[in-house]
Amino acid sequence: MDPKAIKEDIDKLEKLIARMKFEYEQYIRGNLKLPPASVEREINNIVQNYNRKPITNTTLRFRFNNLTARFLSLRQKFQRDLGIRDGFIKTPYTKDYTREDISRDEQLLQKLDELPANYDKQKVLDALNMKINELKSQGYADIDVSLEIENGKPRLRIITKDEKKTLQD
Repeated sequence: MDPKAIKEDIDKLEKLIARMKFEYEQYIRGNLKLPPASVEREINNIVQNYNRKPITNTTLRFRFNNLTARFLSLRQKFQRDLGIRDGFIKTPYTKDYTREDISRDEQLLQKLDELPANYDKQKVLDALNMKINELKSQGYADIDVSLEIENGKPRLRIITKDEKKTLQD
């Protein structure tokens, strides 16, 4: 094959991958109604065409292989992001909310220290962990926690930023 034609196709492939990335990001944000299937189809056609034919120029083959790897990793990332957004894939939960995490949030730490002496602070932390674990297992990724004291009793206020719901315990 002609190296100039191969170079043109590889340049086109690079532009299509950048366009696919942009359109998928817009689709995930909700700015586009449909995913960029036509762009993905064009990319697949170019990749399949050059997988069947050998590219003798090592520079062009290297560039083609890198673009193909980038395309496959982007496609996998967007499929995962769409699965998380649509609720098919749940985000993994990594760790419990501990006193060290609370110490970063000074308001929550002050509220924990304002609890009456008859309340076990560890039980409040355990209740907090249990509620957060429950929400994380349901797929919520971003959770905001606050502690309020009403009539001498602790009330956990947990807000999930995914759906802007407020949960009270």
